Amino acid sequence: MIDPALGQQLADLGGFALFLLLIVVIGLGLIKRWWVPGWVYQQERDARQVAETQALRNAEAIEKLARSVSRERARVAAGKDVADGA
Repeated sequence: MIDPALGQQLADLGGFALFLLLIVVIGLGLIKRWWVPGWVYQQERDARQVAETQALRNAEAIEKLARSVSRERARVAAGKDVADGA
């Protein structure tokens, strides 16, 4: 239960001071991430999706490069010279 003296102190502060206190609490909550606005959540989710997509592209490119290197090693091992152009 709220102490009556505290309630009186808050009433004595006035409406504008209570408004400023509310702004401070909201600002502190945003900084401490007590809650996250929807636009921040959406930005983080989009950034995560972009990073995941880029990681998949990088993995595919590495796999393609590995296959290419493997084919080249097999070709060289088979005795075909790079200078032959075959």
